[in-house]
Amino acid sequence: MSKGQPAAGRDHGRNQVLRHGTGSGLSSLAPWFRLVKGLLCLPIALSAGFGALLFSPYLNLRSLLLVLGVYLLACGAAALNSLQEVDTDRLYQRTCQRPLVTGTIGSGAACLLILLLFSVALLLLRFAAESAVPLFLACLGVGLYNGLYTPLKKRSSFALLIGGLSGATPPLIGWTAAGGPLFAPPALILASLFFLWQIPHFLMVLLHHHRDYASAPGFNLTQVLAQERLRRLALLWTLAYTTVALALSALPGFLHPLSRLSNILAALTILLAFSYQLLIRPSSNYWLLFQLLNLIFFAAMGVIAATELLATFLNH
Repeated sequence: MSKGQPAAGRDHGRNQVLRHGTGSGLSSLAPWFRLVKGLLCLPIALSAGFGALLFSPYLNLRSLLLVLGVYLLACGAAALNSLQEVDTDRLYQRTCQRPLVTGTIGSGAACLLILLLFSVALLLLRFAAESAVPLFLACLGVGLYNGLYTPLKKRSSFALLIGGLSGATPPLIGWTAAGGPLFAPPALILASLFFLWQIPHFLMVLLHHHRDYASAPGFNLTQVLAQERLRRLALLWTLAYTTVALALSALPGFLHPLSRLSNILAALTILLAFSYQLLIRPSSNYWLLFQLLNLIFFAAMGVIAATELLATFLNH
């Protein structure tokens, strides 16, 4: 650029370079974010914070470290899952564009990232927890998910239950990190609630992508259960989820009345929506049910958390 070029021209050129550089940086990070399933891991981290708030409704540095630690742990497990399933992901339209499948990220780089995520996550949880129990639960959750669920889901339908158990560990990690006893009735009911929520969650994905799964080689539930049976199975698990949600609200002195009401309304709304869509409508919108299930579940969780925090603040 010549010295005689106007300042406006120089500024325009500088802005173009900055915009290009920023866009390139974000684009280079996108495959890594997809590898760790960054958005999908966020609710997992929040569920750990939710478990902590139910036992000790306060926000502090430990709460932040807890949520961040579980988030990084979940990201590491998700990346390891992608590494374990590269060959399987190539078979499905839903997963064939993942970074490890396309070669955007190499397996060596993915392994280094996984090791880093797990190391930092466990370190953060050590600082956030009052005992070693949350660290044990964190290792148990990863072991169930990556060590049992991932390899077994190619062979047995019972793997779904193991995956559900893994998903039930984050709220327990939060509960015990805040000082709560592991085998207290509220903790067990809370873990059961998250376990049961995951089953219809998974079945809606399976039904929505039924054709994709049915046409791919290898074992999956679409090969042993017809769509109608999958629909009834989803409704049965939704009924079980609703029952446990009502049991959580029935615990004497555990939740604020508004929290109880929010939990009851959320559970009954989910049950009514699934009953209508799966029993009455001739062609169900499975993706709508999937989104509705997640939206209502986490909205209720947010309302309960906010209510418990506000009630504690007002009482002090």
